Amino acid sequence: MGVDTLACVFNSVEELGEGMAKSVIMASLDAIRLRGRFTLAVTAGSSLELLARTITEEPFLSSLDWPKWNIFFVDERCAPSTSPCSSYKMLNDLLLRHVSIPEMQVYVAFDHTMTLDNLGHTCEPCSLMYQDQIRAVLGGSPSDIPSLDVVLLSMDEHGNVASFMRGHPILNHEIKNHEISWGAEGKLRALGDAQIAAGMYECEETITDCVLTERDALLLRGRFPKERVSLTIPMINRAREVFICASGQRVAPVLQLYFEKMPDMEIPITHIKGLTGKPKMFLDQPAVSCLNFPQALRNFQIVDLTFHFNTHKEDAEALCQPGG
Repeated sequence: MGVDTLACVFNSVEELGEGMAKSVIMASLDAIRLRGRFTLAVTAGSSLELLARTITEEPFLSSLDWPKWNIFFVDERCAPSTSPCSSYKMLNDLLLRHVSIPEMQVYVAFDHTMTLDNLGHTCEPCSLMYQDQIRAVLGGSPSDIPSLDVVLLSMDEHGNVASFMRGHPILNHEIKNHEISWGAEGKLRALGDAQIAAGMYECEETITDCVLTERDALLLRGRFPKERVSLTIPMINRAREVFICASGQRVAPVLQLYFEKMPDMEIPITHIKGLTGKPKMFLDQPAVSCLNFPQALRNFQIVDLTFHFNTHKEDAEALCQPGG
């Protein structure tokens, strides 16, 4: 019962953020050493906010090899980059304006200047453009799915991650067809075996994965973009590492289902595996408050990285110093 996942439990959300960010840093150091660059895919939400809070502070801000970072988006709303619900805007506000990642190494998933298709949609043309971008950077055969170094996700109280919501057809590797020439407009069609990005037409009108001011939330009320561009689940699961951030009492019931019960494939988080088959979860104490630890420990591994990072903090920071 349950799933095979490495869960890192921290005493507070602040310590969770520091531990998760340092895991990203360690992955970046390994990737640059082995492959000469670091490829990271992010989604809007708490995971991005917590990551940026740590890596835009010293000693990391002036020590990381930013020109070798390449940033992708797990998903993006079909909205201008200046919109308060744009993942790009959040990334730019929290991270890009503070670090020296080259602009040409930030690969946007949505371009509002793209020509509309025959039905007035932009998510499908943009997903094709995004897929071409990813393959041009990561390489490999068109029949293969390339690997990112790290995919960073947030999970909500329903077990949703990125744009993957309970009941969405993409969980079954399908999307609604909106191609007139295909002859079955509105019906489901299968994603391609090697499809790494998809246009999503029927997303819930939710802004829970945005960090909005009260004014922005009022301005967006009733006008949330329902179309998105997203990496496919097989693309996410080809990542060398998948880090998932979840915190607070509100996520505790779904984590109990995830860890202690038979896998419920209706819950999006259940589909996220990563290349190793074991995503890494970064949790705080309230998030695991519903878990039966003796039972849970038979199903997954809990590591208290709070102690690890406090004990080895100087070693971790030394690795991020020039020449370290």
